[in-house]
Amino acid sequence: MHPLPRSLEPASGESLVSYLLRLGHRLSLRPLQLIRAAGWTDRVQATHIPGSLLLNLTGPEAQGFARLTRQTAEEVSALTLKQWRDRYPPIALSVPGPGPKRPDPWLFVGSPRYCPTCLAGDCTPAQQLHGGPWRKLWHLPIVFSCVEHQTYLEASCPHCGQPRAISGRLIERANDHTLHPAQCRWTIDSPTQKRKSRACGGRLDQRVATDPCHRPHPTQGILRFQQSLLARLEPLTPASDASEYFTDLRLATALIGTTWPAGKHLLDTALAGHVTAYVHSTSGNSSTSNRLQDHRLRDVLPRDSIACAGLLRAAHSLLKADDLSEHLSQLVHTLESGRHARPGYASTPAMKTRARGDSETRPNH
Repeated sequence: MHPLPRSLEPASGESLVSYLLRLGHRLSLRPLQLIRAAGWTDRVQATHIPGSLLLNLTGPEAQGFARLTRQTAEEVSALTLKQWRDRYPPIALSVPGPGPKRPDPWLFVGSPRYCPTCLAGDCTPAQQLHGGPWRKLWHLPIVFSCVEHQTYLEASCPHCGQPRAISGRLIERANDHTLHPAQCRWTIDSPTQKRKSRACGGRLDQRVATDPCHRPHPTQGILRFQQSLLARLEPLTPASDASEYFTDLRLATALIGTTWPAGKHLLDTALAGHVTAYVHSTSGNSSTSNRLQDHRLRDVLPRDSIACAGLLRAAHSLLKADDLSEHLSQLVHTLESGRHARPGYASTPAMKTRARGDSETRPNH
């Protein structure tokens, strides 16, 4: 393959999705054309670019794209989530292997949340023309706020309200080269014999005018909590410690979600209200619906950033509690006394050890 006549230097923290969109915008090429030009045809089906590309690239895939875009294979691999694989277990659980595998529920593969100010870019010529980067961190549901701009991440397009369902595609409308990287790519109508489907096209880098009094901002405490989660993704924290913490956090979050409002005391009133609204919104009436919603509460974080922050913060407070054993006993009793009890669900060896008060394995807060 021949290198492209022009390329684009990746922005700091940029994801593969972002780079494909911004490079395609610069060259007026469809994202799918770039994928095929890199020789990734074995991973592409028709117009569907699988989310697995974001998780990891093989050596030949990284080298091929590096030649195409005049980068190094290391720079290309840095666009994926591979660097956090040993720290954030949902990434390893989602990496393709033998047999079909869907992305883990604790990953936003194709439709991450976003910060409009980040997407607006900085003052550099490249970002003024092609927008700021879609950050890799936004694909992790544990990242619910932008610490730099001190705002909660947006969960959906303010113009069309999507995504309402996750497609599993890495890029929506991968054959469309007319959209700016900061425009919504979700389809808003169905194709007919006389007309093709069209994208929403709403700008995501421009905040919709709303009453600022009704738009909550994260408190300094929430921003510090967010920063503590980000710190566990950095090399200063041993990978095994980070992996264990995120595993415990996930189980604690599931336990709190399924027993809510039993854990309401772990949060302030404002955050607890958002979690309550989320729990009510996922409650069904029929037994089948209840089973599906219970599963969602057990192992899926809310797309709504504030409710997500609330559940994670409550789980973190539970894990660091001095009387962790007593808290766990109360919540597990609440769970087991309910209609859909799953005894033993909320325990892992690490959590049990911490509940016994083993100071050597107690999380560092």
